[in-house]
Amino acid sequence: MERARQRRERRTRIWLALSFVVCLLGCVALMALQHQEREARGKSATARIYQTDVEQAIRMLRPLGVELARTDPAILRRTIARTAELLRSESTDFQRIAPEQALLVERSLAQLERFARTDRPSPAQLVGAIAATARVANTAEEVAAAQRARADRATQVRTIGGWLVLALSALCVGLLIHRDRKMMVKVERARAAELAASAERDSLTGLPTRLKFGLDLAEREAAGEELEVILCDLDEFKEINHRLGHDAGDAVLITVASDLQSAVGNDATIYRTGGDQFALFATPGSGVPARVRATLERDRARSLGSVGSARWPAEGGSLRDVVRLADQRMYAAKRAVHRASPIQLADIDADAA
Repeated sequence: MERARQRRERRTRIWLALSFVVCLLGCVALMALQHQEREARGKSATARIYQTDVEQAIRMLRPLGVELARTDPAILRRTIARTAELLRSESTDFQRIAPEQALLVERSLAQLERFARTDRPSPAQLVGAIAATARVANTAEEVAAAQRARADRATQVRTIGGWLVLALSALCVGLLIHRDRKMMVKVERARAAELAASAERDSLTGLPTRLKFGLDLAEREAAGEELEVILCDLDEFKEINHRLGHDAGDAVLITVASDLQSAVGNDATIYRTGGDQFALFATPGSGVPARVRATLERDRARSLGSVGSARWPAEGGSLRDVVRLADQRMYAAKRAVHRASPIQLADIDADAA
């Protein structure tokens, strides 16, 4: 039982450790997904900001294209230069999130800066500058849309990952509970088997108990085999316990059980059916009753027992009738014991010491 309990505790600890590792890995994976989501959201925000700056630049340049003839060239160059400077100042983060598209933006900004350095730009050059700004705007819009979609996908992946981690953790906990219940059932069965075994085996003498005697009695009667039932008990055993103590009484029981087993060997099955009572099953004609009587009489210094026997089916219609007959004969022998010499308690006391 103790070994089963230790094995159950060891397996439970292993499953707890595995569940902890799985949950820990799931949490690490979820944190990585959250980090990716935050990074994607940051890139999406950067792209939107750059897209907004480009749209402001376009709104600033479009009136110049309409009123080019009335616009001071110096104001025009300063406006274009300010637009290019604004877009370039914001292009560093844009290059980080979209390096390929940043090359297109760089070429368009270079065109705007060349226009800003021209003393007298032509209408065609202004239209080209506005077109370059529009290309930057389109590129920024495409990048912003792509980053926004990537951020949305990261959010979806993180959500799915969170549910998977939760489901996996719940599965681990469920498996742990299920396995623990199975182990508890096994332990309970082992405990029940141990209790059943202890109920059928006397802890003091190691002999089968009265319960086992009743079970074997029914089995042997069902089998229909001829049987001799021998019953015996120890005379004045209560007096031994009272005057010498229970340890001395236990020593007497152990000695008698051992002597009986030595006397009958494999010719009979011995049971301890009560405090000082024993029962035996033997084959008729094996001489077991005489050996039992001789054992108790030879051990007179420790105890003087009474013996009764009966045969089935020769002396009874059922084995229980035979057991009652053997019991009656045993008590008849016990009454005759009073005429015998009393138990030598002093000798038993000396042996126990």
